[in-house]
Amino acid sequence: MSLDFFKKHKIFSAFLILIIILIAILLIYLISVRVGIPKERNYVSYMKGVWEPALPYFIAKDMKRIKEDNINIVSLGPIIHAPNLVVKILRQPLIGVIKEAKKEGIAIHIAPQAFGPGPPDPDNLDDETLEEYTSKILEWAEFSEKYGVEYFSPLNEPNIVMHSERAIEWQNNLLPKIRKVFSGKIIAKWAGADIEHIQASKDFDGVMFDIFPPDKEEELEEFYIELEDTVKITSQEAKKLNLTIAIGEFAIPVYKPERVAEIMPGFIVSEEEQAEFTAKYLDIVMPYYDGVIYCGWSVEGYGIKEKPVEQVIKEKFAEE
Repeated sequence: MSLDFFKKHKIFSAFLILIIILIAILLIYLISVRVGIPKERNYVSYMKGVWEPALPYFIAKDMKRIKEDNINIVSLGPIIHAPNLVVKILRQPLIGVIKEAKKEGIAIHIAPQAFGPGPPDPDNLDDETLEEYTSKILEWAEFSEKYGVEYFSPLNEPNIVMHSERAIEWQNNLLPKIRKVFSGKIIAKWAGADIEHIQASKDFDGVMFDIFPPDKEEELEEFYIELEDTVKITSQEAKKLNLTIAIGEFAIPVYKPERVAEIMPGFIVSEEEQAEFTAKYLDIVMPYYDGVIYCGWSVEGYGIKEKPVEQVIKEKFAEE
């Protein structure tokens, strides 16, 4: 193209220059995040974490603040239910998250997700789709090994992505394949808590349960009683099998964005009530479990960042 062409087509020229600049910025970013990532793993004696499922890439800039809040593990949920190109593109910024976490001595847990913003549909999960998920999960396991990720879960809440019996069989068949490519700790991460899922996870290194509050306020006091019974019983069973046990997610919302309201458990509370609920929940769980992960850092409706609950997390995590 001649110089006259660019002078004549100014809008096209400006657009082309913009594209070139964006590509250059992307290349510089990708090169920079790949440089200087420590590969050694930093396992924690007690998990004090936040779960950032939807857009975990933005958590990197807050890693210093996260450490100041006595958080020692960040749990991430990259999506797998998307076209391959999208999954591969979204993988790149996670390298930056891992890099920033390792700078601060914060461990990483990766639990790929197969649903959201809407609920999963286990009745219509065919074998072909599940096989595709398996392939992507193994790619994430290889990614996690490459960048020294400490903890990996085959899938976030597989017992609601598919029915529980199928999830147990599928996950146990997948476990040896993951061990071939990932040498860190492998954690089974379930929705809800029961003895069956602990026993089904006996060949894993640990188990996580996601236990959220009820959807009705009048059921909250009963929930606290049931929660204490549950953590006592499940912690005893996990110890018998030499499994670490942790809460993988918990929270109560201050609002529910319409696009994700279907998958947000719990009734809506004020920010002060959110902080009170979190304090009581931690008081019940922390003496029995080996860790607890809050959902999440900046997750809409749940997130602790710049809310009264952040101070609660900071103080409670300092006690452990």
